[in-house]
Amino acid sequence: MGGLAARYVAVETRDGTEFLIPNEDIITHQVINWSHNNDQVRLKVPIRVPHDSDLDQAIALMLEAAAIPPRILASPAPTVLIMAFGESAIELELRFWITDAQNGVHNIKSQVLYEIWRLFRQQGIQIPYPKRDLYLRSTPAPDRTGHA
Repeated sequence: MGGLAARYVAVETRDGTEFLIPNEDIITHQVINWSHNNDQVRLKVPIRVPHDSDLDQAIALMLEAAAIPPRILASPAPTVLIMAFGESAIELELRFWITDAQNGVHNIKSQVLYEIWRLFRQQGIQIPYPKRDLYLRSTPAPDRTGHA
């Protein structure tokens, strides 16, 4: 009867980080196998646009940006999802596939973010930032006796 002899399993990520996973976790919890035989990896890039944005235009530009880097697969095609109507923006997510994760994932995300920023600027779509309203109340200044 076979079993796991070590008390943990060492797993190395694509960026060289090593995780030690206790055998108990392997047996009792779901473990994601990132080293599977399929080379396709789906990446997600969150993007926020102002509430008054033309969503059709923003989505089209995001898909256009995903078509620029040659590493991004045309099939399965990139997609854009509306994730939430946030407090200060509409939250979108661009999803796309690559087959060469060994060449880096953050660099391709960076390239896509740059292309989205460039296309949004050309079309006048702003990248929102949190807005805060500040209300100031004025009270009469005290006189020399300390009374208002």
